[in-house]
Amino acid sequence: MNTLTINKNKVKELHQNYDEIVNREEGIARDIAFQAFQVKGANAINDLIASDEMDPNIINLVLGSLIDLQVRDYAVGITDESNRDKLINIWSELAKIAPKGAIAPVATLCAIANYESGNVKTALEWLSSAQSDESDYPLAKLVGRVIEAGWGSEQFSVMRQQLHPKVVAHIYGLGNEDN
Repeated sequence: MNTLTINKNKVKELHQNYDEIVNREEGIARDIAFQAFQVKGANAINDLIASDEMDPNIINLVLGSLIDLQVRDYAVGITDESNRDKLINIWSELAKIAPKGAIAPVATLCAIANYESGNVKTALEWLSSAQSDESDYPLAKLVGRVIEAGWGSEQFSVMRQQLHPKVVAHIYGLGNEDN
């Protein structure tokens, strides 16, 4: 996997598209654009996990889409015991090749997966990488506080699992995400 390459311009373009959506006047068109962005990002994450190969186009889309908090939270929620090791490999490889400004989300995802695997030292190293990219990255700060407070990884896992159905409902428009 060391030969992975990305198109930094594609990632930057996705970030710019996201910024354009954020800056739009609130309304239906903005809501539709957000949902389309989020669905593309979540689907790319699913494709990345389902594949045995790291397609550069999917990687670009994932790295560019993780700027959105819902997409990032979707990625947080898909981890389970059956795919955790694969996700640790994916997130760590992506964090190594991500351009500046796109490292924090993927490094934090890697930290979370490592933390839940019991690899606290490695999780803290990934949190450091995330904060080197973006010093005030909120999820990295939260995960750092959780680890410092001595939360068991199973408590974090339960919280993550409870949030995931709400994130899925929001992204895919599956009804009331307050359930």
